[in-house]
Amino acid sequence: RAAVREEVADAVQRGGPVWLRPHPHVEGLGTTTAMLDFAHRHRDRYDIAWWIPALDADLVPDRLAELAEALDLATATDSADRAAVALLETLSRRNRWLLVFDDAAGPRQLARYLPDGPGHVLISSSDVGWQDQACPVTVPAFTRAESVSLLLSRCPDLTAEAADRIAARLDDLPLAVNPAAAVLADPDTDTDGVLDALPGAPAPWEAVWDLARDRLAAADPAALALLTLAAWLGPAPVPVTLLTDHPDVLPEPLAGAARTTGLADHAALL
Repeated sequence: RAAVREEVADAVQRGGPVWLRPHPHVEGLGTTTAMLDFAHRHRDRYDIAWWIPALDADLVPDRLAELAEALDLATATDSADRAAVALLETLSRRNRWLLVFDDAAGPRQLARYLPDGPGHVLISSSDVGWQDQACPVTVPAFTRAESVSLLLSRCPDLTAEAADRIAARLDDLPLAVNPAAAVLADPDTDTDGVLDALPGAPAPWEAVWDLARDRLAAADPAALALLTLAAWLGPAPVPVTLLTDHPDVLPEPLAGAARTTGLADHAALL
């Protein structure tokens, strides 16, 4: 996604928050992935980089407080608001930092948590209120060449023609193309079967995720249960102790797996 990366890089250089917005009325464009890509490729520019799930504005101070503690600006006994204030004051006097507010609410809820100063702020949100508060960068679907390139890089046995047909069925949506590549990377996958499963779905990415979920259900039901649990718990961190210390509150087959050695390592990876 070179074009999006370049546009974001240009926008942050102009100063002020940068708002990554999906193309209107289109789901699955990968604004979160675009921010991850930028942060990864430009990591040498920053001494501090922090990811903030921002859908629930009430939890944003907690995420800022965690960074304040990591920088020794606050302790665990400080309130989240006090720690957030200390952090924002410090960042206003420093450079080489990046804060990423993912899936953010509107500016009315978050404006007080945006630091001033020479660092950089990325915001992903579908709230049009950011139009006057941040430099907008529209995240489009993949180009067909990008979709085909991704599919072929993950699936070397796939022909360019088949990759093009799959990309067309998926409307070049990143949230669909990427998991499709993962499904097709399995040598036992029937490409024609994947193509047959795509038409008529409510959304292309839903069909692909259905395929991936069905495959995981057959291969490892406990892993699917763990993934489902994490999805229900939302963006907040999931404590590993929920799995290791409280298997009695978990549904089967996750409860059984939670009683076995090594589950904590798998949960930490998730």
